[in-house]
Amino acid sequence: MQQIMILKEPDRPTGNDRFSRAGHKAEEQMAFYLRRVFGDRRDVVVLNGLRLVRGGDAAQIDHLVLSRFGVIIVESKSVSTRIQVNEHKEWSRFHDGDWHGMQSPIIQARLQADFLLKYLEAEVPAELRTRQGFRRPFTTLRCDILVAVSDQGIIGRPANPPLPELLKADQVTERILDLLTDQAGGGGLLGSLASRFKGWSQEQLSAVAGFLRERHSPLHPSDAPVRQPAPKPAQPATIMRPAQPATIMRPAQPAAATGPALPAVRMPVTFTVTPPLDGKAVPGPAAAVVHPAVPAGRPPVRRPFSSVAGTPTTQPPAAVPPTPPAPAACALPEKRCRHCGSSDVEVQRGYSFHLHCRACDGKSRLPLACDKPDCARIVRQEGNQLLAVCKPCGSSVPYAELTPARTQRGARAG
Repeated sequence: MQQIMILKEPDRPTGNDRFSRAGHKAEEQMAFYLRRVFGDRRDVVVLNGLRLVRGGDAAQIDHLVLSRFGVIIVESKSVSTRIQVNEHKEWSRFHDGDWHGMQSPIIQARLQADFLLKYLEAEVPAELRTRQGFRRPFTTLRCDILVAVSDQGIIGRPANPPLPELLKADQVTERILDLLTDQAGGGGLLGSLASRFKGWSQEQLSAVAGFLRERHSPLHPSDAPVRQPAPKPAQPATIMRPAQPATIMRPAQPAAATGPALPAVRMPVTFTVTPPLDGKAVPGPAAAVVHPAVPAGRPPVRRPFSSVAGTPTTQPPAAVPPTPPAPAACALPEKRCRHCGSSDVEVQRGYSFHLHCRACDGKSRLPLACDKPDCARIVRQEGNQLLAVCKPCGSSVPYAELTPARTQRGARAG
């Protein structure tokens, strides 16, 4: 499976009307946010626009987030005006100058979650279960749901119930990070110990994600997953035998006026054979030819020497490019609680590194991005020091000092 863990992108729109185009645009917007946050994480797999069919029934899941401890389904809604929910959990949206009722996306997502778990339990083959060691039924897997409304939409939510599942698209990834921490057992030492006794292994996560990717059944046949052909078996290596030495007959030298004629001399000349990459033998350059010895008393023959082919030339040394200056380090944003705005926070390790507020006991995602438009940071742990590493410029600056109780295994976040 590929390193970048966005295993599937959304399919093309199913229709050409404005509602289909608007729905596809909302799914692409949510997929963009998921790619930004989870595109380089190996412990989370994202499948966008997954469609599963079983027994004459089908489920279209807009966004599926798989982790070792559960799944999260995100239902995208293309609401560019206003949407509201009353105290009876009845949904309506403002369209064409009037209010219109609509199906509850929360109920829709719950039906998809129920279909997905039953589908895994019934369709995962026995050999995959045996090979990967799945012992728990898939129907017992934790499944959370979220509803993402377009960034331009306005939400009118009731006071009771507050509907924490309903969010705008740009708020969904932060909520997913909180759910991943809760699925793993929360932060702290107890959560870290609990995560060792439940959930899938990394190999099991990859197996489930690959199985669902192969079972995707799109409405357009051209959007079906491409199955790579099986690799051809390697050809056996060809053993190249060394070439036999060749014998060259040289003609006798014409007689000179002052001495006898030189006899013909039979001298062996060896050719080397270099086997190329395709296994075919190609004669290589011949070794140096040995000329016959000159009899004693006769001066050696002076042969002309080509200054073009034989004289070595001295090439001027290549210019060494100057070393570019080290990139300037990005400024770090201030660490504050996203719930109460307090700066009395500390960095803790749960499912990932996060901020723990001492004032309200809330958890927040680490603020890493600076004021640069292309800033994308990760954190890396080195001993008790947590470093913030900027991918575009390559700078690395200290972010926080970890106490021994918080130096847990793993060192990536965001």
